[in-house]
Amino acid sequence: MSVKNKYRILQCLYWMSGCVAWGYFLSYLDEYGYSSRVSGLIAAFFALAAALLQPFLGRLADKSKVFHWKRILLILDVLTLACLVGLLFTNAKLAVGILFGGVTMLVTTIVSMVNVACFYYEHRGTSMNFGFARALGSLAYAVLSAILGKLIAPCGIKVVVIAGIAIFVCEILVVLSMPYEGGAEERVSADRKKTGLATFLKRYPAFLLMVAACTLFLTFHDMYSNYLLRIMEKVGGGNEHLGIALALAAVLEIPVMIASGWLAKKIPSYWLLVVSGAALVARGFAYLAAGTVMEVYLIQIFQMLTFALIASIGVYYTDETVAEEDLATGQAFMGMTIAGGNTIGFLVGGNLIDSFGVDAMLKAGTAISAVGTVLAVISALMLRAKAKRKEPTAQ
Repeated sequence: MSVKNKYRILQCLYWMSGCVAWGYFLSYLDEYGYSSRVSGLIAAFFALAAALLQPFLGRLADKSKVFHWKRILLILDVLTLACLVGLLFTNAKLAVGILFGGVTMLVTTIVSMVNVACFYYEHRGTSMNFGFARALGSLAYAVLSAILGKLIAPCGIKVVVIAGIAIFVCEILVVLSMPYEGGAEERVSADRKKTGLATFLKRYPAFLLMVAACTLFLTFHDMYSNYLLRIMEKVGGGNEHLGIALALAAVLEIPVMIASGWLAKKIPSYWLLVVSGAALVARGFAYLAAGTVMEVYLIQIFQMLTFALIASIGVYYTDETVAEEDLATGQAFMGMTIAGGNTIGFLVGGNLIDSFGVDAMLKAGTAISAVGTVLAVISALMLRAKAKRKEPTAQ
């Protein structure tokens, strides 16, 4: 089997694991007596841990010959599998909270190494088409979510853990079969090898500004995604309408992800991220103005310009903006935006809804996206100015 097809399978398996870790986190903890508020705090804590862990693992992958991206990915996979096996054999409330929280942290951390793998092979002559592989991942997420939804009632909540164990056994086998030919660190000077995370931060100011922007974008994305049921209830809908809205979003993002590689060649990736921020602001205003379930369905069209662009173009943007020897660190920072958005989204969204209502959450999220859009514009202008001076992309 070709490396390209192995990578596509890896993306499918990874996003299926995301379905287990994120899609059923609240449901699993609810089964063991956790309140929604406590579950949200646990999710925020482990998302924050993932956000802090990723840059250090990325730097390690860039600079170490021993702990390169493939080895780190395998270690994270094995640790996640161990947590899932532990969940299979325990019903203790505290242990369940810690172990499932660990699963969410590890799965969130894994994403940067999965993204690095694509461009590792791309830089070595294999045409990978990240966008198509990522779209297959979204499709796999949707399919598994539907299957687990049908199985939980007759089989019990443990079926989620069993599915996770099967996924990670397969993922470990796929990663083991993927070739590793040495990294960029072998072609870097001794001085560059010694550089740490602080040097990376100084080298890429525009990139880090875009990372901050994407974190704010994903904060609002997580706020309206986590509490979409509350938005539906505001317009007279319920759980049955929520399922349709989520399905619409999942289907609509796939074509954009497939076309993301082509888009990144036609339009500078930083401007595409600016577009995603502006579309998020528009989406926020649209949710605020919505008065019927059908209007909320129509608003899901924004998924094509919001999450679909951020999730796919953000990876291309990182590959274009940082040097190859810093790629794992760059992808780790971009992957950190997911964890950062989760942390802030869980903490801010729920508290705003409980205290002031769903409209307050939407207004705050729209304002957060607007700030992110301003940061994205500044970052884009910095990179455009750098390009006009014909200096290297790495700053």
